[in-house]
Amino acid sequence: MNVARSSFKVFLAETVSVVLSFLAIMYYARELGAARLGTFFLFQATLFVLRRPADLGLRIAVQKRISEGSHPESVLTTSLLLKLGLLSLTIWGLLAVRGFVADYIGLDLTWFLVVALVLHELSSLMKNALSGELRVGETAIIDFVYNVVMYGGGVLLVYAGYGVVGLVVSVIAGLALRLVLAFRAVDTGFGRPSMERARSLAAYAKFTVVPSVGHQVHQWMDTLILGVLATNAAVGVYEVAWRIGGPVLLAAQSIGVAIFPQFSSWDSAGSRDSIERLFSRVLTPSMFLVFPAFFGTLVLAEEILTLVFDAEFGAAWLALIIIMAGKIPSGIKTLAGDALYGLNKPKYVTIATIVTITANFVLNVILISAFGIVGAATGTMVSVTIGMALRTYYLSRFIEIRAPYDELGWCAVSAAAMGTVLYAAKTVVPVETAAGLFGFVATGVVLYGAFVLLYPPLKDQISAQLREFVPGLQ
Repeated sequence: MNVARSSFKVFLAETVSVVLSFLAIMYYARELGAARLGTFFLFQATLFVLRRPADLGLRIAVQKRISEGSHPESVLTTSLLLKLGLLSLTIWGLLAVRGFVADYIGLDLTWFLVVALVLHELSSLMKNALSGELRVGETAIIDFVYNVVMYGGGVLLVYAGYGVVGLVVSVIAGLALRLVLAFRAVDTGFGRPSMERARSLAAYAKFTVVPSVGHQVHQWMDTLILGVLATNAAVGVYEVAWRIGGPVLLAAQSIGVAIFPQFSSWDSAGSRDSIERLFSRVLTPSMFLVFPAFFGTLVLAEEILTLVFDAEFGAAWLALIIIMAGKIPSGIKTLAGDALYGLNKPKYVTIATIVTITANFVLNVILISAFGIVGAATGTMVSVTIGMALRTYYLSRFIEIRAPYDELGWCAVSAAAMGTVLYAAKTVVPVETAAGLFGFVATGVVLYGAFVLLYPPLKDQISAQLREFVPGLQ
């Protein structure tokens, strides 16, 4: 598998999807307002909670075992049967607390949750099997189509007057198509289920069940607690700020998705040196967008929220800055966690996740009670930093981490210089329109690129990557 090409495919598909997501949420925010949009976000947060007992680390275990190449047909069939059993138990539990869930979300969307949960888990299982076949790039196309249907359908249904229910239906439609596409793409067939395969999956999954929660806990824990301690409007405002910060981790997430099966394959072959070299090479591209995103937000946070969305969302400007600061440790945490998975060391990701989930919960309860959405952002940033420190420490016990400090430092300095220029320009030319905001953002992109290219090693690295993906480029 070509890790660079796979990462690029995932990154490109995710980038387009994020643009669609951003435009769609901007439309939702203006049409529905913070409170109704907050109801939809609580539906998504509840779906996230339900996915945990419906998976218990099984999907990651399937990807790992299929990537090892031993009895893949039996692995897939056994995992499907286990998945159906977990889904049945989870749905039964949901129906038992239906009234509480309806009160929490603000609407009774129980049966929508059931359908969405089944479609999500089955389609994700097929996607993980595809990644286990070292075909990560193809999963990106599937997710892209899913996002087009979900966000495009959401806009159409909101325009037609279906409101929050329309958004929920669009999610279900996207998941249904994702299941069909993933099922058709997987080459691994179905074989005889086996207790031996079940034990093998369980042996790996038991160490990934907690990390599978931790993978998205920093995205949803704060929202879930806000849903209890604050209003739906506060949830809507905060979650919009969080969605703005999402795109900056696309590179790290795309690379992490690609290196996991490759590291797994190399680890099985005993190629530890190859793992160390690759991990060192992916650090700079993973963090390349994170630094300018933080410094740009430091200058333009309030304008982004008020001019792109609406005046009521401007209250989240400080939370947005803190969220962006948290993306720096989050990017490194993502890579270190995926590397540990590939090295067949999920136990250490589990330990780190237990610590960070606990810290995240305690900090969010305390800080949200005291500071609202700013407290939610702060609690999440601190806990994700703890998670990054623990994962990199554990990873350093198995491979030598050779971080390119010179390249990362130059990117950080370039981003700071860009932010300084934008701040100076803002004192002379206030940003009062969406067009003016776009001009400032475009200027920031050009400035950051120019500053980065002043450093010859980065210039050579970027040129080499462009030549790989653009044939004939000199």
